[in-house]
Parts: sequence; structure tokens; C-alpha cells
Amino acid sequence: MASWVTQGTDRTEVLDMVASLWTSLDTDEYPFLRSIAAQLRAHDDRAEFLAGVDLIQVGITSTAPRRETASARPTHFRYYAGAP
Repeated sequence: MASWVTQGTDRTEVLDMVASLWTSLDTDEYPFLRSIAAQLRAHDDRAEFLAGVDLIQVGITSTAPRRETASARPTHFRYYAGAP
């Protein structure tokens, strides 16, 4: 696709061209592309990308081991300066 889009072409123009192309495809051969062609014009790939990044961050933070905080440390051990 990048080979037929010139540098500086507006994103909306590109999506409109692709949506028009998909709309002109044979319905029996390309039913999925025909069904989503209209959605492509309004598609916000930046929002989709950011949503994906959010999902990755949630996955990382939910599976990362919990760090021990000062209040969660056992209090029965005492450390003395100079103790062996």
C-alpha cells in the first residue's frame, strides 16, 4: 500500500481510497473486506494503538511480582549496629 501513497498524503484521503477500493471488491470473494469498508473511513489507528499499549501495561503490572514495602516487613527481627 505504501508504494502507491505519496509522501505528505493526508491520512483521511488514504483511508477513503482504501475504503473505496474495498467497497468495489466482489462481495462473494471478499465478504469480510466489503463488510468493514465503511468502518475503515472512521478508523482511528492511533486510538487502537494506545488501547493496545494500555492492555500490555495492565498485563505487565498484574503479573509482576509485588515489591515488599517497609510496613510489610517482619518486625520480630532486630538489627543492632555492631552485632555479629
